[in-house]
Amino acid sequence: MKHLPWVIVMLLTLSQVACISDQEYSGEEVEALMQAELQRRLTNFRAVRSQRCYDEMLKEAIRQADSIMVVRAREAVPNPGRPGRPERPQQRQAKDSLPVKPLFERDSLLPDSTAVAADSTGRQ
Repeated sequence: MKHLPWVIVMLLTLSQVACISDQEYSGEEVEALMQAELQRRLTNFRAVRSQRCYDEMLKEAIRQADSIMVVRAREAVPNPGRPGRPERPQQRQAKDSLPVKPLFERDSLLPDSTAVAADSTGRQ
């Protein structure tokens, strides 16, 4: 870090020496060089601009062609419409063909009327 100012001074000195040339140009030569550089830049600008316009035109043409192809493809395939409802499945038949009947002949939670009468008479 101590040498940073000296390095900067040396770089500035070298850059000034590099810019000084022994060759002197006349006014006509300077004008001719400026015109040549201007023509080179204009030619380059026109080429870049032309290429950019061509690329944009090509992208737009591709986009329009794709749009036309999509429209034609949609027109070629008819709209199938809404699918119909599926049929109801058939009800399955029970594997056991016996009729359903109660498990017990009488309700097991209610007391038997004959048993109550026997208790009151003393018999079982």
